[in-house]
Amino acid sequence: MLKQFGVLPGEKRARRMTRRELLYCVLQQQLDGEEALSELCPVCRAAAMERRCTVCGAPLMDTEGTENTAFDWERYQIMKEGRSV
Repeated sequence: MLKQFGVLPGEKRARRMTRRELLYCVLQQQLDGEEALSELCPVCRAAAMERRCTVCGAPLMDTEGTENTAFDWERYQIMKEGRSV
């Protein structure tokens, strides 16, 4: 919600929303995205739908699982052990 509306999930106005209202917002965002894609030419639509690396933007190959390429395993291990980074 923060990205779309600038509202943190813990804020009073966000907590007042019902599940139905949250679902409505999510569905409307999905429909808006599909509508935006439908307005593109086939070449641009294909490029917009490609999976890309979150760090460098390179196209990702299709894999069964997904991995956050920006995740720092070394930092994670240090923090998991309770050491400071």
